[in-house]
Amino acid sequence: METNSTFSSSSNSKYSSLDSSLESSATIRAMATESTHTVVDNESITEEQSGPVFTLFPKLPPELRNKIWKNACFVTRLIDLWKFPIGEKEFRDACIEEFNKTIWVYKSHSQTPLIMHTPQEARAVGLGYYKLSFGKNFSAKIGQSEVIMSTPARIYLHWEYDVICPMPICLREEGCTIYRGSGPLVRELKDISPLMRRLALGKYDSACIFDLLGSTALEEVMIYNEPFTTLRPFEAHKSISLEFVSIENEVDEKLELGDQERLRPAKRLIQRDIQRRQEGSI
Repeated sequence: METNSTFSSSSNSKYSSLDSSLESSATIRAMATESTHTVVDNESITEEQSGPVFTLFPKLPPELRNKIWKNACFVTRLIDLWKFPIGEKEFRDACIEEFNKTIWVYKSHSQTPLIMHTPQEARAVGLGYYKLSFGKNFSAKIGQSEVIMSTPARIYLHWEYDVICPMPICLREEGCTIYRGSGPLVRELKDISPLMRRLALGKYDSACIFDLLGSTALEEVMIYNEPFTTLRPFEAHKSISLEFVSIENEVDEKLELGDQERLRPAKRLIQRDIQRRQEGSI
């Protein structure tokens, strides 16, 4: 699984995650990160390096080609979701003074699915699964007039397979050096992402799962160890890869026992809320 977001530029940083099915007992996994920022000169790639080419593909029946394109849509991606206020501080202050609210926009480092860059035939199949999401509309009254602002949806999501990972809120002028948590963004997901099935939460925000139970199609929750004091701004992030490693036996060389221990309270909290929801007590 790959994503283009990271909390740190360190290539040895490690995160852990708890994977919990809302229909069954939870299990634990580890999520380790490693920098994969690489530049490749396309002209230097030989035919042998680029891999085999299936030259007969265009001659296949349309039904078979569609099945192949469809299979390419079922790839899990980690969608790092960031929430930013629109405009500089002066503009935001004016919005609060005039409208009593801040206007937000959603961003992500996740790339457009590859199938959307392929021929029209493949793109047509991809659009059946990937939907542009997280657009934002805003309206307010000024006297007898109405102000309307909108930001287009630019993040492609496959709601059944993609994992949404809400990121901590980070304001540019404050330096992004203090951890603020993603709780406010997580709580918004019940309204803006009712189709969401898979969610990744930092352990400090695990209590926010309470707000999502019963209001989304949520099936899987992953909890990871996020850094508490250091947070780099959105623009400073580089590509990383995330590797999920099973630690169901409680011991794994890729995740230290201390990290496992820090995950357990978050795991118990989520399991408690799930049980209460199933029993109808919340």
